[in-house]
Amino acid sequence: MESAASLNFLSPSFPPFTGENSRGEKIPMTSPVIFRRSADGDAGWLVSFFVPSKYHSKDEVPSPNNEDMSIMSLGGATYAVMVFDGFATIW
Repeated sequence: MESAASLNFLSPSFPPFTGENSRGEKIPMTSPVIFRRSADGDAGWLVSFFVPSKYHSKDEVPSPNNEDMSIMSLGGATYAVMVFDGFATIW
């Protein structure tokens, strides 16, 4: 699930997880949460959330009621995860 958000990301992005979605279903939070600067050059952020593995495809995930949010699939891959304090950057 991906959303345009400011650094106070939980305010606009969190409601679909609390049941404000097409099915009124509460979705447990998972990790990681990914922050990226928006591609259009403004100072905004894109915040990506992962949903639990019980959803086997993006079609099974309840649609967010917020039209600024979308559901996308990353496909299968192998990832390495590292724990650290701060933000990851590509600069």
